Amino acid sequence: MFANADSIDEGTWVQLGKVLSNLQVTKLLSAVIILLLGLLLVNILSKILRKLLKKSGRLDLSLREFLLKTIKLLLYFVLFIIIASQLGIPITSLITILGALGLAVSLALQDSLSNVAGGLFLLSSKPFSTGDFIEAGAFSGTVAEIGVIHTVLVTIDNRRIYIPNGKLADETVVNFSVADKRRIDLTFPVAYESDLAKARAVIEGTIAKDTRVLSEPEPPFVRVWELSDSSVDIMTRFWCKTEDYWELRSAALESVKGALDSAGVSIPYNHLTVEMKKQ
Repeated sequence: MFANADSIDEGTWVQLGKVLSNLQVTKLLSAVIILLLGLLLVNILSKILRKLLKKSGRLDLSLREFLLKTIKLLLYFVLFIIIASQLGIPITSLITILGALGLAVSLALQDSLSNVAGGLFLLSSKPFSTGDFIEAGAFSGTVAEIGVIHTVLVTIDNRRIYIPNGKLADETVVNFSVADKRRIDLTFPVAYESDLAKARAVIEGTIAKDTRVLSEPEPPFVRVWELSDSSVDIMTRFWCKTEDYWELRSAALESVKGALDSAGVSIPYNHLTVEMKKQ
């Protein structure tokens, strides 16, 4: 349990006041020199660590940045303790005060700390990485940044959405970029009086003409799938590279519709009949 500020006895405050009032100019100068050298050393160590992490190539960009920021904060804290010790400030009392302040801050920032915990979970479990296209709840987009507090998504119409990590860690996340191949599932309804064998052949031949359609992990699947109220539904499944998914899906819909029309295979649609009677 952390101590609070009220638990620090009056003698400690008096002792701190006496020490601070008796500081010598030499201690101040040495503290300034340590501060300047420390800041320079932290900067150099951060650059070296950044290069080492980048060269390893095993960590996600957001995780690298998070580790760098965390280590940098720890180095600053160590530098602060060294300077305080040089100035003669009692470290035990200082840590007690910092603990009390830390407790007060943590109580005031519970939601932010929850987001930080969520960010650590996302960076460690890695359900997605920077550059992946994901869907989380009502939002979808490309992951631009996984920060300490929030994750930034860029939507397909170039909006930036900031999602708190605590909320995102509790959402069901769909990652569309984790695999290099995706399957496209389409359903084409045809009229009951249509030649089903002909319709299947037209659909299968049209799909096979597109070079973006892959034969692995399985060739295109074209079969009668359901007998609906007003149509016979033909299920069509085929594989493609993940980056071709949206363009190929749209192209397949357009080309199959045109091919069915040219072959005389009708696609039924709902009709609305309006009768007007004279009174």
